[in-house]
Amino acid sequence: MRALDIGCGDGFFSRKLSDLGYSVMGLDISDVALARAKSTVPHGTFLIHDLEQTLPVQDASIDIVWCSEVLEHLFSPLSLLNEIRRILKPGGRALLTVPFHGLIKNLGIALFAFERHYDPTYPHIRFFTLKSLGDLVNKASLSAEATETCGSRLGLLRDFLAPTNILMVARKI
Repeated sequence: MRALDIGCGDGFFSRKLSDLGYSVMGLDISDVALARAKSTVPHGTFLIHDLEQTLPVQDASIDIVWCSEVLEHLFSPLSLLNEIRRILKPGGRALLTVPFHGLIKNLGIALFAFERHYDPTYPHIRFFTLKSLGDLVNKASLSAEATETCGSRLGLLRDFLAPTNILMVARKI
């Protein structure tokens, strides 16, 4: 089984995929992050790659894609989702996360951090809702199987009251 970790960073999730028995490839734009990923998963394949470009992976060759906290940084997240569809085997799944901007978080941003949060030099250039992420996944001809909010292990009560992420499981039909 083959897994692709898009935006693999230091290889934390690459290691999790490897521990589950997947042969792992990781992509990231940072050579520093890739050096850490290579030390985390020495038998993995890690490549420096600009995600606005075609993925260096053959069509229908990947069983699972992990793409966490990446789409919000891209000018064209739909292009990356189309690439994910291209490389997934039929029935393959993509696990996607993006920051969640729910009511409580949006109120906090509006009251206390609006200028800082929407600063044009901030690295997030896209913002998603549950619906907008689902719509984008559908435009890429992937099927959203499950969508939920989740936390970042910041404490059970805090994650319940103000989840930080959207987690979507999408499948190639």
